[in-house]
Amino acid sequence: MYQATGANLSIDGTWRIAAQISGGTGTVEVALQLTTRQPQLKIDANAVPGLPTIYTVHLAQGRSVQVYIDPGKVGANEVHLTFFDSTGKELPIPSAQLGIGPSGQPLSQPVLRTLEPGHFVADVTLATGTYGVSFSATASDGQTLAAQLQIPIAK
Repeated sequence: MYQATGANLSIDGTWRIAAQISGGTGTVEVALQLTTRQPQLKIDANAVPGLPTIYTVHLAQGRSVQVYIDPGKVGANEVHLTFFDSTGKELPIPSAQLGIGPSGQPLSQPVLRTLEPGHFVADVTLATGTYGVSFSATASDGQTLAAQLQIPIAK
């Protein structure tokens, strides 16, 4: 018999998992590390001095998502995800998941709120370094929209 509880592993990244194995006279906890598969997608970066860098992730069927961290410096930030259809119109998405954490470390899942259909934002506090950002959402036609990218945070 086995039982599991924990975060949804649909978000790409590296996760720490603790398995408790019980038997006879005791319980042993085994620490595991799991890295989910990470699709290789085209990502464009649009950097304009004084503005957050906007990363456009090109997905299947001509869809895309723009990801940016505002202001993109140490301290309080907002992570934005905006999904687009193949014509460049905002793609209504009912919900999304976000994971973010220092590169090579497990990702935390900040609470996403909807700004408008297809545009989500989460509040995070970041230090200097490069962060892994993973997202996952499901379009109304059932297509999974997911990717992972690396975003640097400066002082």
